[in-house]
Amino acid sequence: VMPDTFKQTWRNSTLVAHESSRLLGFDWIAKQLYHNIDMMIQHCGLPASLAECSDVRIYPLENQNSYHMSKARQRIEDATLEEVVQVLRRQYFEGKAD
Repeated sequence: VMPDTFKQTWRNSTLVAHESSRLLGFDWIAKQLYHNIDMMIQHCGLPASLAECSDVRIYPLENQNSYHMSKARQRIEDATLEEVVQVLRRQYFEGKAD
């Protein structure tokens, strides 16, 4: 059974500012993603293969003048694990976009 996609879950969590607590929280979130990857890939509408794709979906919210937008993208990046770690560290821990 899929959870309600608009309901608050661990995916809508925030990380605290304290560095060691932030790293612990980031590790927990990464493990949650890893152990739920197949379900999340299917839920996002991404192909089970490694084929490149991009998808945007709009869901109007009932009785509200608003909507929920979902965007998913899948692609292969030509980078080492260390390069990816450095980019993610800059984006999520240092607040710098590449």
